[in-house]
Amino acid sequence: MTWESSFWVGVALGAPTLLFSLLLLLQHWEHRRSIYANKRRHGSQFNPPSAAVIVPVKGVDSGLADSLRSLLNQDYPDYEVHFVGESDHDPAGAVVRQLIREPHRCRAAHWHVAGRATDCGQKVHNLQVACEHIPDTAEIVAFADSDAHPDSRWLHNFAYRLFKRNARESQLGAVTGYRLCVPEQPTLANWINYSINSAVGGLLVRRGLFNMIWGGAWAIRRPLLEEVRTAWRHTISDDVVATRTLSRAGWRIRFDSKVMVPSATNMSLAQLMEFLRRQFFMARHYSLGIWLGTLLVWTGMLGGFWWNVFYAATAALTGAANPRWSAALAASIYAVGVGRAVLRQQASLASAPQFAAQLRPAQRFELWAHPLISLVGWASLVSSAVGSSIVWRGIHYRLRRDGHLIELRHAANDQEAPEETGTSNRAA
Repeated sequence: MTWESSFWVGVALGAPTLLFSLLLLLQHWEHRRSIYANKRRHGSQFNPPSAAVIVPVKGVDSGLADSLRSLLNQDYPDYEVHFVGESDHDPAGAVVRQLIREPHRCRAAHWHVAGRATDCGQKVHNLQVACEHIPDTAEIVAFADSDAHPDSRWLHNFAYRLFKRNARESQLGAVTGYRLCVPEQPTLANWINYSINSAVGGLLVRRGLFNMIWGGAWAIRRPLLEEVRTAWRHTISDDVVATRTLSRAGWRIRFDSKVMVPSATNMSLAQLMEFLRRQFFMARHYSLGIWLGTLLVWTGMLGGFWWNVFYAATAALTGAANPRWSAALAASIYAVGVGRAVLRQQASLASAPQFAAQLRPAQRFELWAHPLISLVGWASLVSSAVGSSIVWRGIHYRLRRDGHLIELRHAANDQEAPEETGTSNRAA
């Protein structure tokens, strides 16, 4: 390939990359705008319906008790909390039982032992068991991860979106939040995780056509829950499957920044790569169109940037023509990426200003290194294209192309749990 043809390849790749980067910049601008507008909104008073909150737990970390306690003390008049785990021997169970005995604001709190999953993912199995114990009076069912730290109005904000404003959005099926990853330690893996997570979050807007449910903070009206539960059978993903089910039925998913939750994170690079591959693996099996589109766009954008970087550097060293044009194109793409990062960071700080000091090192790293961070995410995406198996929390899963679970194998040293579903309820 001649220098001239290499230059024009760079233009052919770089120009669409710059255009798409600008479109993403507008999307991030809208994401930030919706968060700012939401902060100024004060929902009118209304009588929220009865609700149930489901929280799957496994293992103990330093912030578990505080996280679960916040769910037990929501500013909400009529709700109950259902904690669920695989085994009564799980250390998280002892924490839950202790918290249930403490004074709290919810009407009732329960601990359910789901037993080992046999025909679906363990988390999906846990959720299915908990759903069986929701009272008939509950009109809203909310789901939360055990490492999320919601504020006291979290459940109220779900109810407001689903009921008070639902007359304006008759096709509203679910409301979702998202996580703000807060690094516990200033490590490379935690910074990369923060950046990739916030980049995905920056695509969420209030009425986005492609909004996806995040399993750590979402709520659904009770009549629609059974459709989702049916779709969960023989799958390992709760949120991607729920998104697919509601979207195919014509229901819309609303993002509300007021139900976003901070989530403390601390992982190694190996754990990060495993986590990212798992997320993309599930998207490939349960939302193939989005996975393929992401792969195509991401590959093209990285190619457009790095081709021009290498061409400009090589041409400058060898004295070939047009290095300045390629350098200008690469610099423009880089600058727009910085702009997107700034918008995301402003949105994050607006959502959780109390974590500004903890987020600052990760945000500074993101501004300078976002092209390299993007390479890490892309590598994880590409790795998810290969294979039909993953290991998740010590359990081996193998799927068909359509996401149907065909093999589930617990690790030999996994903690024993009952094979049949059992329930231990402790209400307060």
